[in-house]
Amino acid sequence: MQKIATSTHLYTSNLLQSDFPGRVFKIENQKLDVKDLVGEKANIITRNYPLKPEEIKKKFKIIDGGNQYVIAFSGASKKFVVLATRLE
Repeated sequence: MQKIATSTHLYTSNLLQSDFPGRVFKIENQKLDVKDLVGEKANIITRNYPLKPEEIKKKFKIIDGGNQYVIAFSGASKKFVVLATRLE
């Protein structure tokens, strides 16, 4: 597993780690334009990102809930917003 950035506290792997002690997500869209989610349901997660989840929901009129997750985070050199689904 690789840590995305020092202060982000997110990890990535190409292989599913069945014994990972946290939530596990599958990235569905790496180049997400949040504007495409206006009026849609999604859960928002932020890590080391300038906007809080409530601010993203309000700005893009996203309804809380559903099976989609918008994960916004800072990498080593830039910021990312991805669409993911949670793996059980």
